[in-house]
Amino acid sequence: MKTESVIYRGYELQVVHHPPMWQVGIYPTAPNMPAPRPDLQIVSLGNKEDALSEARRRIDAVISN
Repeated sequence: MKTESVIYRGYELQVVHHPPMWQVGIYPTAPNMPAPRPDLQIVSLGNKEDALSEARRRIDAVISN
């Protein structure tokens, strides 16, 4: 399976299609960056754009805390 990598606010979002779901893993790119809780590091939704939007929302929440 092909993995797509997207950078958002310093985090790497790894996007993979596992039919019928899209999964996005959220990974900080530096050791000093806050990471989402382990149960929130993977987003699985039926639509790629929805999964990316949810991953971005989770990053925004981590950064704002």
